[in-house]
Amino acid sequence: MNDLSAALSPHQLRIAVISLTSLETLIITSVSPEYNETLLNTLPSLWTADLSYGLRWIGERGPLGDPFFLLHSHRHTLETLSLRSVHLPDHDVSFVALRRLELQSVRLPQGVGSLIHLFPNIQQLTLLDIQYTNPNVHYWRHPDRISINDARELRTTSKLWQVTHGSWEKLMKIKVETALSLYSLGLVCSVDTVEILDPGSFAYEESDRELDGVMPAVLADVRPRCLVVDIPSAESMTTLLAPLYGSPSVTRLTISFSLGMLMGIPLAYILVSATAHLPAFARRCVHDDLSRSD
Repeated sequence: MNDLSAALSPHQLRIAVISLTSLETLIITSVSPEYNETLLNTLPSLWTADLSYGLRWIGERGPLGDPFFLLHSHRHTLETLSLRSVHLPDHDVSFVALRRLELQSVRLPQGVGSLIHLFPNIQQLTLLDIQYTNPNVHYWRHPDRISINDARELRTTSKLWQVTHGSWEKLMKIKVETALSLYSLGLVCSVDTVEILDPGSFAYEESDRELDGVMPAVLADVRPRCLVVDIPSAESMTTLLAPLYGSPSVTRLTISFSLGMLMGIPLAYILVSATAHLPAFARRCVHDDLSRSD
Protein backbone atom coordinates (compact mmCIF):
# COMPACT_ATOMS: atom_id res chain seq x y z
CA MET A 1 0.00 0.00 0.00
CA ASN A 2 1.66 3.21 -1.19
CA ASP A 3 1.20 6.48 0.73
CA LEU A 4 -0.94 5.11 3.54
CA SER A 5 -2.06 8.51 4.86
CA ALA A 6 -3.51 9.47 1.46
CA ALA A 7 -5.40 6.20 1.12
CA LEU A 8 -6.81 5.28 4.52
CA SER A 9 -7.24 6.90 7.91
CA PRO A 10 -6.07 4.91 10.96
CA HIS A 11 -9.68 3.90 11.69
CA GLN A 12 -10.29 2.81 8.09
CA LEU A 13 -7.12 0.74 8.05
CA ARG A 14 -8.04 -1.00 11.27
CA ILE A 15 -11.51 -1.87 9.95
CA ALA A 16 -9.90 -3.30 6.83
CA VAL A 17 -7.28 -5.47 8.54
CA ILE A 18 -9.66 -6.90 11.15
CA SER A 19 -11.32 -8.96 8.42
CA LEU A 20 -8.01 -10.13 6.87
CA THR A 21 -7.37 -12.98 9.26
CA SER A 22 -5.32 -14.98 6.72
CA LEU A 23 -3.06 -12.13 5.59
CA GLU A 24 0.60 -13.19 5.75
CA THR A 25 2.44 -10.24 4.12
CA LEU A 26 1.93 -6.51 4.74
CA ILE A 27 3.71 -3.73 2.76
CA ILE A 28 3.00 -0.12 3.69
CA THR A 29 4.79 3.16 2.92
CA SER A 30 4.45 6.61 4.49
CA VAL A 31 3.48 5.26 7.91
CA SER A 32 3.07 7.86 10.66
CA PRO A 33 2.62 7.64 14.46
CA GLU A 34 -1.16 8.06 14.15
CA TYR A 35 -1.30 4.42 12.94
CA ASN A 36 0.44 2.95 16.00
CA GLU A 37 -2.63 1.11 17.30
CA THR A 38 -4.19 0.04 13.99
CA LEU A 39 -2.71 -3.49 13.93
CA LEU A 40 -3.20 -4.27 17.62
CA ASN A 41 -4.58 -7.81 18.05
CA THR A 42 -5.19 -8.22 14.30
CA LEU A 43 -3.59 -10.25 11.48
CA PRO A 44 -2.85 -13.44 13.46
CA SER A 45 -1.06 -14.99 10.45
CA LEU A 46 1.25 -12.04 9.71
CA TRP A 47 4.71 -13.42 8.93
CA THR A 48 6.24 -10.68 6.75
CA ALA A 49 6.09 -6.89 7.11
CA ASP A 50 7.70 -4.17 4.99
CA LEU A 51 7.25 -0.69 6.43
CA SER A 52 8.54 2.73 5.47
CA TYR A 53 8.16 5.77 7.68
CA GLY A 54 9.31 8.15 4.95
CA LEU A 55 8.12 11.75 4.81
CA ARG A 56 4.68 12.19 3.32
CA TRP A 57 5.36 15.48 1.54
CA ILE A 58 8.31 17.65 0.59
CA GLY A 59 9.34 19.88 3.46
CA GLU A 60 7.67 17.82 6.19
CA ARG A 61 9.67 17.79 9.41
CA GLY A 62 9.51 15.72 12.53
CA PRO A 63 11.11 12.77 14.33
CA LEU A 64 11.36 9.38 12.66
CA GLY A 65 8.68 6.89 13.64
CA ASP A 66 9.18 3.95 15.98
CA PRO A 67 7.64 0.80 14.38
CA PHE A 68 7.53 -1.06 17.69
CA PHE A 69 4.11 0.34 18.60
CA LEU A 70 2.62 -0.71 15.26
CA LEU A 71 4.05 -4.24 15.31
CA HIS A 72 4.52 -5.25 18.95
CA SER A 73 1.43 -7.50 19.03
CA HIS A 74 3.02 -9.56 16.21
CA ARG A 75 6.38 -10.10 17.87
CA HIS A 76 5.65 -13.85 18.26
CA THR A 77 4.68 -14.40 14.61
CA LEU A 78 6.78 -12.08 12.42
CA GLU A 79 9.63 -13.92 10.71
CA THR A 80 10.70 -11.35 8.07
CA LEU A 81 10.83 -7.59 8.63
CA SER A 82 12.00 -4.71 6.43
CA LEU A 83 12.10 -1.19 7.88
CA ARG A 84 13.06 2.12 6.30
CA SER A 85 13.37 5.61 7.79
CA VAL A 86 12.68 4.56 11.37
CA HIS A 87 14.02 5.13 14.87
CA LEU A 88 14.67 2.01 16.98
CA PRO A 89 15.09 2.96 20.64
CA ASP A 90 15.38 0.44 23.48
CA HIS A 91 12.28 -1.58 24.41
CA ASP A 92 11.70 -4.18 27.11
CA VAL A 93 10.30 -6.96 24.87
CA SER A 94 11.71 -8.83 21.86
CA PHE A 95 10.56 -10.09 18.46
CA VAL A 96 11.56 -13.66 19.23
CA ALA A 97 10.24 -15.26 16.01
CA LEU A 98 12.06 -12.93 13.63
CA ARG A 99 14.64 -14.61 11.40
CA ARG A 100 15.30 -12.08 8.63
CA LEU A 101 15.77 -8.34 9.25
CA GLU A 102 16.50 -5.55 6.76
CA LEU A 103 17.09 -2.00 8.03
CA GLN A 104 17.67 1.03 5.83
CA SER A 105 17.99 4.65 6.98
CA VAL A 106 17.58 3.65 10.62
CA ARG A 107 18.56 5.57 13.75
CA LEU A 108 19.88 3.67 16.79
CA PRO A 109 20.57 5.13 20.25
CA GLN A 110 24.10 3.74 20.60
CA GLY A 111 25.81 0.55 19.53
CA VAL A 112 24.24 -2.74 18.52
CA GLY A 113 22.76 -3.67 21.90
CA SER A 114 19.25 -2.41 21.19
CA LEU A 115 19.10 -4.47 17.97
CA ILE A 116 20.26 -7.66 19.63
CA HIS A 117 17.70 -7.23 22.41
CA LEU A 118 14.82 -6.41 20.02
CA PHE A 119 15.68 -9.16 17.51
CA PRO A 120 17.65 -11.86 19.36
CA ASN A 121 17.14 -14.79 16.97
CA ILE A 122 17.77 -13.35 13.52
CA GLN A 123 19.65 -15.42 10.94
CA GLN A 124 19.97 -12.85 8.13
CA LEU A 125 20.66 -9.15 8.70
CA THR A 126 20.97 -6.22 6.28
CA LEU A 127 22.10 -2.82 7.62
CA LEU A 128 22.22 0.14 5.23
CA ASP A 129 22.61 3.79 6.25
CA ILE A 130 22.68 3.26 10.00
CA GLN A 131 23.08 6.40 12.10
CA TYR A 132 23.22 6.97 15.83
CA THR A 133 21.19 9.47 17.84
CA ASN A 134 23.94 9.76 20.45
CA PRO A 135 25.00 13.43 20.24
CA ASN A 136 28.63 12.44 20.80
CA VAL A 137 28.76 10.55 17.49
CA HIS A 138 29.93 12.74 14.63
CA TYR A 139 29.69 12.14 10.91
CA TRP A 140 32.69 12.47 8.65
CA ARG A 141 32.66 14.00 5.16
CA HIS A 142 29.37 12.31 4.43
CA PRO A 143 26.04 12.43 6.35
CA ASP A 144 25.97 8.62 6.68
CA ARG A 145 29.65 7.99 7.48
CA ILE A 146 30.89 8.05 11.05
CA SER A 147 34.43 9.05 11.90
CA ILE A 148 37.01 6.39 12.70
CA ASN A 149 37.29 7.63 16.30
CA ASP A 150 33.54 7.41 16.87
CA ALA A 151 33.50 3.99 15.21
CA ARG A 152 36.00 2.83 17.81
CA GLU A 153 33.87 4.21 20.64
CA LEU A 154 30.75 2.50 19.29
CA ARG A 155 32.72 -0.71 18.81
CA THR A 156 33.93 -0.68 22.42
CA THR A 157 30.44 0.05 23.75
CA SER A 158 28.90 -2.71 21.63
CA LYS A 159 31.49 -5.29 22.68
CA LEU A 160 31.00 -4.52 26.36
CA TRP A 161 27.21 -4.82 25.95
CA GLN A 162 27.56 -8.22 24.26
CA VAL A 163 29.97 -9.52 26.89
CA THR A 164 27.38 -8.67 29.53
CA HIS A 165 24.12 -9.54 27.75
CA GLY A 166 25.09 -11.88 24.92
CA SER A 167 25.19 -11.59 21.15
CA TRP A 168 23.41 -13.15 18.18
CA GLU A 169 23.82 -16.93 18.34
CA LYS A 170 21.98 -17.82 15.12
CA LEU A 171 23.20 -15.10 12.74
CA MET A 172 24.31 -16.70 9.46
CA LYS A 173 24.57 -13.77 7.04
CA ILE A 174 25.14 -10.03 7.41
CA LYS A 175 25.11 -7.42 4.64
CA VAL A 176 26.44 -3.92 5.35
CA GLU A 177 27.16 -0.80 3.36
CA THR A 178 30.79 -0.33 4.44
CA ALA A 179 33.44 -2.20 6.36
CA LEU A 180 33.56 0.69 8.82
CA SER A 181 29.88 0.26 9.68
CA LEU A 182 30.47 -3.42 10.46
CA TYR A 183 33.58 -2.51 12.44
CA SER A 184 31.54 -0.12 14.60
CA LEU A 185 29.14 -2.95 15.55
CA GLY A 186 31.95 -4.81 17.31
CA LEU A 187 30.24 -8.19 16.93
CA VAL A 188 31.53 -11.03 19.06
CA CYS A 189 29.59 -13.77 17.26
CA SER A 190 30.73 -15.75 14.23
CA VAL A 191 28.84 -15.14 10.96
CA ASP A 192 29.02 -17.59 8.06
CA THR A 193 28.62 -15.03 5.23
CA VAL A 194 29.64 -11.35 5.23
CA GLU A 195 28.72 -9.09 2.32
CA ILE A 196 30.20 -5.59 2.12
CA LEU A 197 28.54 -3.56 -0.61
CA ASP A 198 31.01 -0.69 -0.76
CA PRO A 199 34.11 -1.56 1.27
CA GLY A 200 36.24 1.23 -0.18
CA SER A 201 33.72 4.05 0.13
CA PHE A 202 35.07 5.30 3.45
CA ALA A 203 38.24 6.38 1.63
CA TYR A 204 41.36 4.35 2.10
CA GLU A 205 43.78 7.24 1.80
CA GLU A 206 47.52 7.46 2.21
CA SER A 207 46.88 10.33 4.63
CA ASP A 208 44.65 8.27 6.91
CA ARG A 209 46.31 4.92 7.53
CA GLU A 210 44.22 4.29 10.65
CA LEU A 211 41.58 2.80 8.37
CA ASP A 212 43.92 0.01 7.30
CA GLY A 213 43.07 -1.91 10.47
CA VAL A 214 39.33 -1.97 9.78
CA MET A 215 39.14 -5.00 7.45
CA PRO A 216 41.45 -7.21 9.58
CA ALA A 217 39.43 -6.35 12.69
CA VAL A 218 36.13 -7.11 10.96
CA LEU A 219 37.36 -10.51 9.76
CA ALA A 220 38.66 -11.32 13.23
CA ASP A 221 35.34 -10.29 14.80
CA VAL A 222 32.94 -12.48 12.82
CA ARG A 223 35.30 -15.13 11.34
CA PRO A 224 33.30 -15.59 8.11
CA ARG A 225 33.51 -18.65 5.89
CA CYS A 226 32.26 -16.68 2.87
CA LEU A 227 33.24 -13.07 2.07
CA VAL A 228 31.48 -11.02 -0.64
CA VAL A 229 33.10 -7.68 -1.52
CA ASP A 230 33.15 -5.06 -4.25
CA ILE A 231 36.51 -3.91 -5.61
CA PRO A 232 36.06 -0.23 -6.59
CA SER A 233 39.53 0.22 -8.11
CA ALA A 234 42.75 -1.65 -8.85
CA GLU A 235 44.51 0.44 -6.21
CA SER A 236 42.15 -0.74 -3.46
CA MET A 237 42.75 -4.48 -3.99
CA THR A 238 45.72 -4.67 -1.64
CA THR A 239 43.92 -2.97 1.23
CA LEU A 240 40.75 -5.03 0.80
CA LEU A 241 42.23 -8.46 0.11
CA ALA A 242 45.53 -8.52 1.99
CA PRO A 243 43.76 -9.12 5.36
CA LEU A 244 42.66 -12.53 4.05
CA TYR A 245 46.17 -13.80 4.84
CA GLY A 246 45.33 -13.43 8.50
CA SER A 247 41.80 -14.83 8.23
CA PRO A 248 41.96 -18.62 7.84
CA SER A 249 38.19 -18.90 8.31
CA VAL A 250 37.50 -17.51 4.80
CA THR A 251 37.30 -20.37 2.31
CA ARG A 252 34.97 -18.77 -0.24
CA LEU A 253 35.46 -15.33 -1.81
CA THR A 254 33.09 -13.52 -4.19
CA ILE A 255 34.37 -10.32 -5.82
CA SER A 256 32.52 -7.83 -8.00
CA PHE A 257 34.17 -5.11 -10.08
CA SER A 258 32.87 -1.77 -11.33
CA LEU A 259 32.14 -1.41 -15.06
CA GLY A 260 34.68 1.40 -15.31
CA MET A 261 37.38 -0.80 -13.86
CA LEU A 262 36.61 -3.61 -16.33
CA MET A 263 36.63 -1.19 -19.27
CA GLY A 264 40.08 0.12 -18.38
CA ILE A 265 41.89 -3.08 -17.35
CA PRO A 266 41.67 -6.62 -18.86
CA LEU A 267 39.74 -9.01 -16.63
CA ALA A 268 42.53 -11.61 -16.63
CA TYR A 269 45.00 -9.01 -15.34
CA ILE A 270 42.57 -7.98 -12.58
CA LEU A 271 42.11 -11.59 -11.47
CA VAL A 272 45.82 -12.34 -11.46
CA SER A 273 46.50 -9.14 -9.50
CA ALA A 274 43.73 -9.94 -7.04
CA THR A 275 44.94 -13.48 -6.40
CA ALA A 276 48.42 -12.18 -5.57
CA HIS A 277 46.94 -11.05 -2.25
CA LEU A 278 45.21 -14.35 -1.44
CA PRO A 279 46.45 -17.36 0.54
CA ALA A 280 48.14 -20.08 -1.50
CA PHE A 281 45.13 -22.45 -1.55
CA ALA A 282 42.91 -19.70 -2.96
CA ARG A 283 45.45 -18.76 -5.64
CA ARG A 284 45.54 -22.35 -6.85
CA CYS A 285 41.75 -22.46 -7.17
CA VAL A 286 41.56 -19.23 -9.18
CA HIS A 287 44.45 -20.18 -11.47
CA ASP A 288 42.85 -23.58 -12.14
CA ASP A 289 39.58 -21.86 -13.06
CA LEU A 290 41.41 -19.46 -15.40
CA SER A 291 43.18 -22.36 -17.09
CA ARG A 292 39.93 -24.21 -17.69
CA SER A 293 38.36 -21.07 -19.22
CA ASP A 294 41.19 -20.69 -21.81
